[in-house]
Amino acid sequence: MITANISKTKNELSRYLDAVRGGDTVLILDRNRPIAQIQPLSGGMGSESPRILELEATGAVTRPKKKNPAWAQTLEPLTTGQKGFVGSVGALLDERESGR
Repeated sequence: MITANISKTKNELSRYLDAVRGGDTVLILDRNRPIAQIQPLSGGMGSESPRILELEATGAVTRPKKKNPAWAQTLEPLTTGQKGFVGSVGALLDERESGR
């Protein structure tokens, strides 16, 4: 773990961020007292999270073939009057009437 005071962190932020990209953790000190920590993203934060990998291994999810499929850009949101449209107020009223 790398430790650095606030002033040194401000002056050399790029250097510390490069270290974090490399897997190190940086502990920020204020008058030699720890106040913050910069660490690489992991856990549930990225697309390579253990949970996503587990779901992919079981076949519950599959990754897209392309990052930005062209068809997704042509989709338009449904508007009132279109088949399949359900407004939020209408959905709430339906739920209330059905007693759910």
